[in-house]
Parts: sequence; structure tokens; C-alpha cells
Amino acid sequence: MGYYMGKAKFSNNRILLNLTGLLLAILFHGAYDFFLFIDFVPGIGIGAFISLAIGIIVSRKAIKRHQEQSNFKIS
Repeated sequence: MGYYMGKAKFSNNRILLNLTGLLLAILFHGAYDFFLFIDFVPGIGIGAFISLAIGIIVSRKAIKRHQEQSNFKIS
């Protein structure tokens, strides 16, 4: 979640934004690995792709929010 790391660089609330980015990265990566490597429950591997899809959706929303707040908008 580099979005939060980049936003923290220019914010007064650096610690919270850095921790948010780190925790979200840990959460999504951990969920992806958990579902991918569990092999004793048939069909649970689909959870890896669900967590990947959720991570992509959240990332796209963060990018869109950042582009809307940017000073370098394309008119």
C-alpha cells in the first residue's frame, strides 16, 4: 500500500499513515499466502484470489482518491 507511504511523506500525520500502509500490506499479503498454502481443505485456494481481488479494488480506490486530490490533474 505504497499510496499511504507516499501520502505520509507530505502529511503531518506520518506515523498513522505509514502504519496504515504497513498493516494493510501485511493483512492482504498474509491473507493471500494463508489461503494459497492451505491444502488440507479442498477449494480454500479460491480465498487467495478473493483476497487478491479485494486488495486490487482497495488499491484502485486509493489511487483514484489520490488522483482526485492531486494538484497535477489533467483537465
